[in-house]
Amino acid sequence: MGIHSPHRGSASLKLAYDIITWVATQIAICYTVVPFVLLAVSPSLKFYRSWYFCIHIICLLLVATMPVKPRHLRPKDTSEGPAPPQTEALRSHPAMDSNTLGQSTLGCRGIAKH
Repeated sequence: MGIHSPHRGSASLKLAYDIITWVATQIAICYTVVPFVLLAVSPSLKFYRSWYFCIHIICLLLVATMPVKPRHLRPKDTSEGPAPPQTEALRSHPAMDSNTLGQSTLGCRGIAKH
């Protein structure tokens, strides 16, 4: 059910866990966003080289070393089964009307089926 967190442990252990995961998240977001800020390949690669591509390497190592759940233990895909019931909020929302769905979400007034 995800990564184990020590929330059942001591308060100081929870605080340390929270700080470490927050710092790791901030670094990962900044590292990922750099090319979108620089808007050029060469400076982006220069930045990643200055970090020795460490986040790339860490991600590849995680993917290579993380255990894979066997297929027979995975939950079955329910996409072929019946659709889940809609809530009243979804049924009454104007964007969910089948006549205006294309218009409201895509902005394509001439393409929507009437």
